[in-house]
Amino acid sequence: MLVSFRIQKMRSAGIVIRGDEILLMKRRKNGSGDYYVIPGGSVDAGEDPETAAVREIKEETTVEVTIDRLLYTHVYTDLDARSFFFLCMYVSGEPSLSKTSEEYWDMQIRDTYYEPCWVPLQSLGTLPVFPVEIRDALIRDVTRGFPSEPQTTELKSTELITLEV
Repeated sequence: MLVSFRIQKMRSAGIVIRGDEILLMKRRKNGSGDYYVIPGGSVDAGEDPETAAVREIKEETTVEVTIDRLLYTHVYTDLDARSFFFLCMYVSGEPSLSKTSEEYWDMQIRDTYYEPCWVPLQSLGTLPVFPVEIRDALIRDVTRGFPSEPQTTELKSTELITLEV
């Protein structure tokens, strides 16, 4: 099954690294194979992207984080949409799906699966992680160091890389 990254008007996500691991959300939808996303979600009305990233990580994974800095922004020019990816500092907690999260309730009524988990950084290149463009930037930047200034990529939704899972 071909899987692609769903684009929201404004999405905020947190890149959480603890030692040699990264926090990801393992997913499966409608009989697809397993794939991973960086924890995050929609920015609520009146909310700033930083607050949204911290809130979404806590809601989805029960892990506590603080924001270090903005690393990457995707601007989807054909949809007037943006995704923000923040480098976050791990504070506490072990990943588990909160029973109050949308993901938990989605699993109760649909053919879906969500599991927040720590994944070895060295395995990123072998996993279907979405968006692929951010996965590839992480592989590059974990090795050479994260950029001091945020990196912005403008693309059309039709230019997103898809993977077979």
